[in-house]
Amino acid sequence: RRNFIHGALVAGTLTVGVLVLMWRENLHFLDALYVTAQVVTTIGYGDITFTDQWMRLFMAFYVLWLLVLVGFFLNAAIQSVIQAHAEHMKRYLREVEQWAEHGKVPGLHRQRTAVKIRTKYGAFNSLLYATIVFLGHLLF
Repeated sequence: RRNFIHGALVAGTLTVGVLVLMWRENLHFLDALYVTAQVVTTIGYGDITFTDQWMRLFMAFYVLWLLVLVGFFLNAAIQSVIQAHAEHMKRYLREVEQWAEHGKVPGLHRQRTAVKIRTKYGAFNSLLYATIVFLGHLLF
């Protein structure tokens, strides 16, 4: 839930930037999105510059706010993934302890669990990679 709120805040901030660029600089939507993507990734090609002094002031504060916000969001998202992985490892280690206490050798159940874990994380990683590649092609 907390990551959803952080993501909504980042999306809202990006939307505000795009709308202000469209309003103050008369940019088309894709041009405004292009400039905002440059701001987020700190590339800054310089092919689109601002003529209005107020827009320059806005962008100075907007860039700082957006970079801090995106950094905070990424930190929170990575922290939740690490937390989930740590909890999974704790459960697995408790299961191994129970096997050791009862003198049972982990057999088929352990293999099935490992296959489920690899499948689950493999699918997630593939989806994440595909999303990043798609967004990279879309924005650049």
